[in-house]
Amino acid sequence: MNQNAFGQAPQQFGQAPQQFGQAPQQGNDGDEEIDMNAILGPDDEGAKIHVLAPGIYNYVVTNYKQEEYTNMHQQVRKRMCIDVEVTDNDGTKVTIVEKITLIKKMGWKFCQFFLSIGARSQGDSVAMDWNNVVGRGGSLKIKAHAYKSNKTGNMVNTHRVDEFLPANSGQSQQPVAPVQQQQPVQQQQQPVQQQQQPVQQQPVQQQQPVQNAQNLPPANQNIDQAWGSFQQ
Repeated sequence: MNQNAFGQAPQQFGQAPQQFGQAPQQGNDGDEEIDMNAILGPDDEGAKIHVLAPGIYNYVVTNYKQEEYTNMHQQVRKRMCIDVEVTDNDGTKVTIVEKITLIKKMGWKFCQFFLSIGARSQGDSVAMDWNNVVGRGGSLKIKAHAYKSNKTGNMVNTHRVDEFLPANSGQSQQPVAPVQQQQPVQQQQQPVQQQQQPVQQQPVQQQQPVQNAQNLPPANQNIDQAWGSFQQ
């Protein structure tokens, strides 16, 4: 077998093409070269996004790093990338990368984050201690988010961090359920029926006319005697 100038054996035709998804020989950033006849495997389909429902969740900080990027004004900026892990109701663990630019007007967002993990109190002036953020956590609010994919041009529905909530806020991990409009309760007021008992009037006893006792005949006299006595 002939060798090239570098002492390496040339690649032979008929060899099995390299498969996608195999661990690269050097590096692990996915930038290694592949053969144009490479076999596409399930690992090359790309990760599917587990979309979180809008609501409030508990989180744990798993990693952080500082990076440079170029904004829309072609300015090179530095930002912090904070990896937080959230557990959905079905047990699925979802990692969200919250990116905060290191500029003065974003100071409120950093204050919000360090207040949420309990590393800062309201109104305090403290340095951002990044060495002690991994493993700490708190509560955050998730909102729906959509963006246009640069690769496909399609809209992608996902989620993002709306805000970090203060420590010991007592918020629940369960997502907020949609508010159901309550029907107004119609209270039918029953007319108050006051049953008045009829007033029972006692029968009036008619008074017998008072007769002059002097003109009444004695009870033991007969009619004739009584009449003669009356004429006298």
